[in-house]
Amino acid sequence: MNLLLIILFLIVVILALKREKKVMGAPSSPLLLVVSSNLAILVLYFLTAKPLGFHALILPTVVILLYGCFIFSIVSLFVISGAARYKQSHNQVTLQYVDDYPNKGLIIIAFITVFFMLLRMTTIGISNIIEDEESAELFGAGGLSGHILVFQVLLATHLIGRKMTIPSLLAICGLIFCLFIYNVKAWVIIPFLLGWFIRRDLMGMKINPIVLLLVPVGAFAIFVVSYMMTLGWDAENMNYIWAHFCKYLFAGVGGLNESLSQHFPIGQSVFYGTPSFIRLFIPINIITPSQYDFVVINDLNGEYTNVFSLFGGAYLFNGLFWGSMYIFIIAVISYLLYKKRLKTRNYWFYLSYYFWSAGLILSFFGNYYTLLNVWELTAEAFLIGIWYRHREKKRSFQVVPSN
Repeated sequence: MNLLLIILFLIVVILALKREKKVMGAPSSPLLLVVSSNLAILVLYFLTAKPLGFHALILPTVVILLYGCFIFSIVSLFVISGAARYKQSHNQVTLQYVDDYPNKGLIIIAFITVFFMLLRMTTIGISNIIEDEESAELFGAGGLSGHILVFQVLLATHLIGRKMTIPSLLAICGLIFCLFIYNVKAWVIIPFLLGWFIRRDLMGMKINPIVLLLVPVGAFAIFVVSYMMTLGWDAENMNYIWAHFCKYLFAGVGGLNESLSQHFPIGQSVFYGTPSFIRLFIPINIITPSQYDFVVINDLNGEYTNVFSLFGGAYLFNGLFWGSMYIFIIAVISYLLYKKRLKTRNYWFYLSYYFWSAGLILSFFGNYYTLLNVWELTAEAFLIGIWYRHREKKRSFQVVPSN
């Protein structure tokens, strides 16, 4: 039965991907992103799990991950049915409200945010932020500094996606330094990852195979430096860091795989995945079974996880029906933003979709849509796009006096 489901899901996913390429003619669709990231990690897990000490992959794990991709495929096929008129060559788009080189005003704003966060660092203490979780939360997990740190992700992504100048390069270094000190690796990697997507999709940058090889190397380097800052600059720590890096890479798939192998309870938290900002207005108490708090996924080093990928978490906690509804809603939002990206020339609407897609790219790890950050970044870029459009319309209605 599992094999039949895998074959069925694969057929539908492939058909949807081929249909997208034919009709839409644009890269980085939601389906392509979730399929690429989840299947890449799934294949890598299958090939390396045994020598690295991770538990053997079971078929139900493959079924759940492909089922999530299948739901995205259904939404894709529905959207494509009326999207022929949005087909465009992404290399020929003339973007609005952005120049090849970064806006000087945004660079100044970037330096202001860096200066503010540096003041926070001196107040709290850099060593305290790196070593103490409470200090790190005080630095960037909430309040004004937390929102500024999120805005710095937007600024860094935008500047990396533009042609470089000396001021913009200095601003990027400052922004990345602030994000690095906060020590949440995803928010350091995302600006570089999305900046590369922007350069490829919107600026027609050629894909260099050597650069592609540098992407995982760069991600690993960020991971190493962030842990060396805490553990100390000793080469002996590399064994632990390598094991921990593999744990992060396989945490979502490994957690799902082990939960299914051990027959953990399913569907006990139907509101799981509700975004944090919604819980501010609606009192929802999300309690997950205790078995999921500490799931050992590696027998050699005892590494454990409490993340289960986007699709795995929806199935394990929400259950099959509500988990399917949850993934369907995420897919619909994804394709609404993607549809906007296809039919607009507003650069900031493009950027809005890319920020949302960060959660799709990282869906192999966990559910980033429970966090405020992805929603906030998506909304900020979209609102900037609306502001630029409104400003242009206002100017177009202004009457120019005749001589």
